[in-house]
Amino acid sequence: MGRLLLRYSNRNQAATLHARRRLCAATLCCVLFFLLLATGCAYIPGIDGEAQPDRQAEATEPDLSPLEPAEQALRDAQAENANDFSPRALDAARRRLTLARDIIYNAARQGRQPNAQERERIQDLVDAARLDVRLARVRNQALAVASQVDKLRDKLDARGAADSEVRP
Repeated sequence: MGRLLLRYSNRNQAATLHARRRLCAATLCCVLFFLLLATGCAYIPGIDGEAQPDRQAEATEPDLSPLEPAEQALRDAQAENANDFSPRALDAARRRLTLARDIIYNAARQGRQPNAQERERIQDLVDAARLDVRLARVRNQALAVASQVDKLRDKLDARGAADSEVRP
């Protein structure tokens, strides 16, 4: 019986000790969380009451006019349904235009116009995009011509079959 009481009391002590450890760990986690939260808030701009400079005032209006020829060519190709026959070429053109637009917007966010190297890169991207659109349009026209040739060939085959039935 004495041994049973000793085991029972050891279990209670162990359970109590385990509960205390969990409580201490939970308390420690909460304290650390609030310390991190307070430290993080100190580094957020504007939280400490200081007025932050308006970054939008520094930005300039982006000039997207260099992109216009390629964008117009892309719209024309889409109007001709070139996306049906060569979507990859048009996707490549869109990616190039997006990259060129990003270069322009990044410069505008920094409060400046694109420098000479960036302008050259933009022009290269626009030229490549126009070539991609041109490729899509040529593929579209080639497939349209091939379709017409197939239709004419079918008509000639049908007419040739009809003539051979009449002649014997």
